Amino acid sequence: MDHEAVDARDDDSRYEQAGKIEAMALVEALSMLTFLSDDMYLCSQAYNLSIVDQFLMPLEYRILHELMATDTTPPDTPFLLAQSQMWIFAAYELLRTWRQRASDIIKWHDNGGLEQKLKSLRERDSVGFHFGLKIRIEQIERALADKEIASELGRQLRHTYIPFTEVAAQNRTAG
Repeated sequence: MDHEAVDARDDDSRYEQAGKIEAMALVEALSMLTFLSDDMYLCSQAYNLSIVDQFLMPLEYRILHELMATDTTPPDTPFLLAQSQMWIFAAYELLRTWRQRASDIIKWHDNGGLEQKLKSLRERDSVGFHFGLKIRIEQIERALADKEIASELGRQLRHTYIPFTEVAAQNRTAG
């Protein structure tokens, strides 16, 4: 099969072609999740994931083209597999962390524990220099100020359930 045939088949795919995906598309999509874009740690993970994604996509297509052209496994295949496995680990950890934090906010909202959790975090960060605690404090303050955040987080958790479980399954397989 030649490059044109692979490209034509790619056109019919349910996936966007690599060349048409904007460099920051993954970051932009993940940043739509409540509390992700204002958490410097999660945002950094999203950027790193996007950078690796942009590196992997052309490599995937090049190896696919080589495989179709030669009908043999290209020499860069083990490297691609290793990098893909690391991408899956990173995607899993990012989604797992965000989902846990979202679930915590919903749980504390539903049982009336947001104010108690806020008080506890403020006591732990009495000096005010722990950036992770500062982020969590600000998120809880936002959840207290906007009662709709918990329901939006619930909607987003449901929306991300299938992609997360697929990445989790790949994570278990790759590990």
